[in-house]
Amino acid sequence: MPEKEIRSFENTIIKTAYSEFLNRGYRKSTITDIAGIAGFTKKDILKQLKSKRNIFKVIFEKEKSYSYNKVHQLFSEVDTGKEKDISTALIEMFKFVSRSRFLEMIYKFRDFPIEICLTDENEPISSQTTLLEKFIKDCQGKGRIRNEAPALIADSFRNLIFIFLQERMYMKNSKRTDELMVEIFVDGLMK
Repeated sequence: MPEKEIRSFENTIIKTAYSEFLNRGYRKSTITDIAGIAGFTKKDILKQLKSKRNIFKVIFEKEKSYSYNKVHQLFSEVDTGKEKDISTALIEMFKFVSRSRFLEMIYKFRDFPIEICLTDENEPISSQTTLLEKFIKDCQGKGRIRNEAPALIADSFRNLIFIFLQERMYMKNSKRTDELMVEIFVDGLMK
């Protein structure tokens, strides 16, 4: 199969699998179902993409890259000397992350990799720092955010998102409650 056809085949499988994972969950989706919907055989898929786990890994890597770029762009546009800009950026980051259908799907599998999605891969593994932690350090350097350990603040923020994803599973109308809690959290960070 020529390279162009392979990419087209893989893209079709990835899109179909992603849709299946979102609608049925990872465990209930099968290679046979994905193949049938995409118009291929199970053998074709396994030959090219090896396994359902590998397909999921490709989807995860694409989502991770998208999330990283989105959050990086959001934080790079902020004037860390202005409290209002900082608050807005943190709230926008929360909205972006908490609306992710992908992360909601991950939560359903009892796997919550938000810290992986926000890791700066350009640094050596031993000193990886999340984009959120870097942003917090910048804001602290300008005296705008309280002087707690940036990793602790970032973990608190991720835990808040985890709570919201869990809440969304049971409460369909929690949007304003979620927004208010984030506003209170962000207000508490500011000096």
